[in-house]
Amino acid sequence: VAQQPDGSIHSLFSAKEKVEKLPDSKRLEDQALCIRALLASAKRLELPLYRWSALDIYYAMNRSLFDQNRQFYYAELGADGKSNKAAGIRDVVLALLAGQELAEFMPNDTREQWERLSSRWIRSLQDL
Repeated sequence: VAQQPDGSIHSLFSAKEKVEKLPDSKRLEDQALCIRALLASAKRLELPLYRWSALDIYYAMNRSLFDQNRQFYYAELGADGKSNKAAGIRDVVLALLAGQELAEFMPNDTREQWERLSSRWIRSLQDL
């Protein structure tokens, strides 16, 4: 995993597919899992620097992966900066978990925005 200048991260290698990925592609799953790993590391090691990196990734997710029409994130953004793939249930759940874990460290306005966004999705999942 490598962090890009915009704060997002990308996988350099897919263990599942055993291939290198394009360095500019961004996957929602990678962002969410990295946020959760950084938060766990910050807690375990008592280093707030990891929380700050998790927030950077969250902000980058909002800038590059957010789909205004669907009011959630794209599953993936290719090297060309385009995506037409909606997030699947796994991506949605991972992003919601990451956001919920990160929420307590967000500035108030950011947390309020997250809660407005996530509450609709959480209610929908509860209705399943």
